[in-house]
Order: sequence, then structure tokens, then C-alpha cells
Amino acid sequence: MVLLVRGGGSLEDLWAFNEEVVARAIAASRLPVVTGIGHEVDTSIADLVADYFAHTPTEAAQVVTRNWRTAPEGIESARLRLARELRNLMAHARGRLAAVERHETFRRPLDRVRTLQQHLDHQDRTLGHLTAAAVRVGRWRVGELQNRLEQLGPAFVFARFRARLSDARQRLAHGGSHRLLRAHEQVSRLRAEFVRADPRHRVRLLGERLRTVCSRLDCAVDVFQQRRAERIEAMARFLHAVGPEQVLRRGFSITMKKKGRAILRAAADVRPGDRLVTRFADGEVESTAEDPRQPKLFE
Repeated sequence: MVLLVRGGGSLEDLWAFNEEVVARAIAASRLPVVTGIGHEVDTSIADLVADYFAHTPTEAAQVVTRNWRTAPEGIESARLRLARELRNLMAHARGRLAAVERHETFRRPLDRVRTLQQHLDHQDRTLGHLTAAAVRVGRWRVGELQNRLEQLGPAFVFARFRARLSDARQRLAHGGSHRLLRAHEQVSRLRAEFVRADPRHRVRLLGERLRTVCSRLDCAVDVFQQRRAERIEAMARFLHAVGPEQVLRRGFSITMKKKGRAILRAAADVRPGDRLVTRFADGEVESTAEDPRQPKLFE
């Protein structure tokens, strides 16, 4: 610490403390500068630049020596508080690290990945089975509609009416006049029914129905496949997010023994001289274990 003081005097006597070179020297000083120039009414440029401005030399001396005797106690108290806060911080960090190590994802990360992979494979197989089943049902319904269309086609309708007309003629040939009247009535009824049941109109209606069913089936299959694909994609993203590679990119690492590549889960599994391999997100580093009984930091 630097004391820059002078007793009272005239303005000319104190003018040296208003020089630029003095002000720049005070500002560039690495040590704290306390000024006490003149009396209480005197103020110089040096006072404005200094770290502390005392009105008189006596006040400057009192400021410098005020806490001199209690400084060691203050430093010791600050050291104890710093050590206590540091221990608390380390204990909190150890607790968080222990909680992370106890988490199922970090205890057995590969098991979680395998489980999700199996679930993803199962969903993929289920999607394939359901899609195949939906296609089979659709083909069966299309086949049923085609059979019904063939049964209601023009050839089938004409054959049915010819059969009924032939049957009516046979009964007319073997019957009397009353049967003749009934046959004429039946023929007229058949002709009216044939006119009403235009096969081309029914074929057109059935064709439209068939196209509608096929379109609905195609839409249903597309929607089903899209939903399954979105679900599989979401599961794949989740699997990628919780995978070991993403965990390593967040700053964690995996330490293994070089021989056998067994993952180390506790310090007791390490022996002095063991060759270790530490895996990071961007590569691996080999090291040799030292004596675990070496002194620990902050103990």
C-alpha cells in the first residue's frame, strides 16, 4: 500500500498533486494508493484518482492502520469459510455423482439399450404382421365383391330369366286355360322385373362400390403404416437419446479394464498397475492405475 500525503499549504504548494504525470502514475500503480493532501477543504486531481481519498494525512494513516491488528483473524476466518464452502460443494458434487451412478441408465446402459432394441424389433414385427393381415383382409373383400359382381352380371341375370321363362312355357304347355292365364301373368311380371332390374345399372353401382371400398382400404393401409412408422421413428429417437454415445457427449466417460474390457463400477475393482481404458465421446485413452491409498484432496 502507498501513502501519498502532505501537510497543509497554499495552492502553489499543493499544485504538484494536480500534475498529469502524477495522476497517471497513481492510476497505473499496482499497489493501492491512499491520499491525504492538505486540509479537509483541499482537493487535488491525485485525490480523485487514488483508491481512497482521506482529507488529512492523519486520517490517511488511521485508514491504513485501522484493521491492521485484526487482519490475521479476518484472513483466518475467510480461510475457514472458504474451506467449509469448498467441502460443502464437494459433498454436494459427490452426492450428485452417486445419484447419477445409482441411476439405472448408468449402472447398466447396455441392458437399457438392448431392451429398447428388442421392443423396437417387436414393434417392427407387429407392424409387418398387421400390415400383411390388413392386405389379406382387403384382398378377401375385393374377391368377395368380384364374386358378387360376377353373380349379378348380365350373363347371370339373362340366364336366370331365361330359366324362369322356360319353366313358365313348360307349365303352359302341360296346363289348361287357367294355367295359361297364370303363365301370361308370370311372363308379364318377369318382363317388368327384368326391365326394372337393368343389369348395366347394377353393374355400374357395384363397380362404384368396389372402387370406394378399394380406395378406403388403400387409405386405411397408408394411415396405419404412417402411424406405425412415426411410432417407430419416435422410439428410435428415444433410443438414440438415451444411448451410451449421447451420455458420453454430455461429459461422462466409461472406464474399463484393458484386459477383458470389463466396466469398472467401484474403486475397489482397481488394483495398482492395472491397465485401464477410459472411453470418451471422441475416443479412448489408456492409463495405468496407481496406489489407491494416495492422499485425497481436501481431507
